[in-house]
Amino acid sequence: MLNVAPVRKFLMRKMFPPGIYEYVIARTKVMDSAFVEALEARFAQIVLLGAGFDTRALRFADRNRGTKVFELDVATTQQPKIEIMHKFIRCHAAAGSQVVFDYLYASVLRRENRFYGEREIYETVARAGEGWTFGLETGEVEPFLAERGFEVVAHYAPPELEEKYLTAEDGARLGRINGTHCIVIASVK
Repeated sequence: MLNVAPVRKFLMRKMFPPGIYEYVIARTKVMDSAFVEALEARFAQIVLLGAGFDTRALRFADRNRGTKVFELDVATTQQPKIEIMHKFIRCHAAAGSQVVFDYLYASVLRRENRFYGEREIYETVARAGEGWTFGLETGEVEPFLAERGFEVVAHYAPPELEEKYLTAEDGARLGRINGTHCIVIASVK
């Protein structure tokens, strides 16, 4: 009989930087939850910036009662997307609108190697030709958002994500999250 756990662990170590698999699981759960809440609240529209291969709009189509979902993410829209982020989101979002995003700690850009899996994820992203260019300093997300007319609804650092999504009822930790990113839910003031 094959014991799958050791095989999974071996493959994860070879295929992904430490903690990134667990981070993606937690990130998906946070973003799915925010997406479903927006659908249930019957938001007029949801915009998924950097949608990539995301299937949220399809996976939750049966819960959509008229919300328009826009997915943006192709190479030719990167510059317009940056311009839109500086104008569109806050200026055209109704009070109570929400944005869900993840961000990188600025120290990762400086390659300080302070977090679990940092060196490996940095190298993986660099090899893919998609190096990071923006990060926030620890504790700076609230002022960053306040300057742009948003307030933090929820902020999940890796330890909170591990507690919320990777801890069994008996307290056993099921995995460790890559420590380079946080996830934020923010709303228009």
